Amino acid sequence: MTDDHLLLISRIFVAAVFLYSGVTKSIDWNGTVEEMRHFNLPTPPLAAAICILWQLAGGLSVLTGLWFGWGALSLAAFTAVATAIGHGFWRYEGAEFRRHLNVSLEHLAIVGGIVALAAAGPGRYSVV
Repeated sequence: MTDDHLLLISRIFVAAVFLYSGVTKSIDWNGTVEEMRHFNLPTPPLAAAICILWQLAGGLSVLTGLWFGWGALSLAAFTAVATAIGHGFWRYEGAEFRRHLNVSLEHLAIVGGIVALAAAGPGRYSVV
């Protein structure tokens, strides 16, 4: 298997996470708006729309290779910010602290993978 094959597989896996999340958030619009409200984000419907569009646009960028670097790095930044907002482990104690810390560390690994993918580039199998 060539590096280009591995990059394509990595792109598909990373894109799948964000495309799935963006689609499910758009299908459950009211739930997504409530989630934004729960996190005390200003203008929850606007925050929900931005979240969905960011995940879909970034996911499509990574999947296709179109504007790949920007798409990948924007998803890394999105994931870091969303993790801090949604899984701020420092706000919890006991079992909830450990749960949110574990999720935060898993998301940190995702960020690292996306940054490494951005550094490697999309590979030969992309639309550009």
